[in-house]
Amino acid sequence: MKRPAAGCRRPLFFVLGALLVSTGCQQQGPSADPVALRRVVATAIARLQADHPTWTFELELSLRLAEGVTAAERESPFWRRNPDRVDRAWLELVERASTYVIRQKAERTGLAASWQSALAEAESAVREAKSYLVQPGMGREEARAHRLAAARLAVARGLARRGDLEGAILSASQARLAAARPGASWAKQQERFSDPSLLRRWRSMVEETLSESRRNGGSAIVVDKLSRRLVLYRSGRVHSVHQAELGVNGLRPKQYAGDRATPEGRYKVTAKKRRPQTKFYLALLINYPNQDDRSRFRAASAAGLMPRGVGIGSLIEIHGEGGNGRDWTDGCVALDNGDMDIVFNRVDVGTPVTIVGTF
Repeated sequence: MKRPAAGCRRPLFFVLGALLVSTGCQQQGPSADPVALRRVVATAIARLQADHPTWTFELELSLRLAEGVTAAERESPFWRRNPDRVDRAWLELVERASTYVIRQKAERTGLAASWQSALAEAESAVREAKSYLVQPGMGREEARAHRLAAARLAVARGLARRGDLEGAILSASQARLAAARPGASWAKQQERFSDPSLLRRWRSMVEETLSESRRNGGSAIVVDKLSRRLVLYRSGRVHSVHQAELGVNGLRPKQYAGDRATPEGRYKVTAKKRRPQTKFYLALLINYPNQDDRSRFRAASAAGLMPRGVGIGSLIEIHGEGGNGRDWTDGCVALDNGDMDIVFNRVDVGTPVTIVGTF
């Protein structure tokens, strides 16, 4: 599946930084590093101090509030945490700083020019956010953020038509804040695929699998999640390459039942299924969870990193009924039925199956 061009994959702090770029202030969003955000707000305060001491005082109070809420949230036990409180505190600070700097800018250069600039930037941000929604791993939160951004942009246009350019500029800025979330989610999701330690681990897993195939002269399956490829090997050599579809959240490593992520690890085929044993044409059941999966799950559960009451999950398969051009399964790997025929007929129970982020 085509991913956004490199120039579009901007992290959240970079997108939010454009909020005050016309004033020389680079602003970061609620999920940014508090140290960097504090520095940005200090810059805004310095710019406002001479013209608006009252605004400066309010920003200083809001900054202390956001820092206090963040510290309290960090120290709370995990079952009492509510990240929305932190987001709201920082968002209020960001919006207030944006409003004051925008007003100062408008006072100096004129509201009309500021509105046209804010409108163009908000429209671009909303379009960019929409482009991310078709990418794998984008879910309800990203779609909700795009809808909010589009709604705030519509409000901004309405305010401008009624002559409230100051309100319109603020709404356009809010639209840009919301529109930044899908891109930030995409960037965060992609980070792991360039992590050197993960790449070394994944490549080592693939090499171990191919060495086994070379030694015994048998088949082996390797799934590259990032490129959506299933590679069938025979005696350590490529036999065939097939387009694959993953779980809805397939690019994420599977953690628990119901997360709709595709697992990563070294597995084996434990059963070959035909209809009516499977509703997906043909299926190869693998031994997820294996011992490594169980160890990770126990450690994460003990650390309080798992939702309450969830299990580790099971019934991960390579199956047919794919060819949809999108990730749609609950965590399985799906192939077109014709491709599934090739793979199914070339493997046996015990065939190694290695699933990695990429290699």
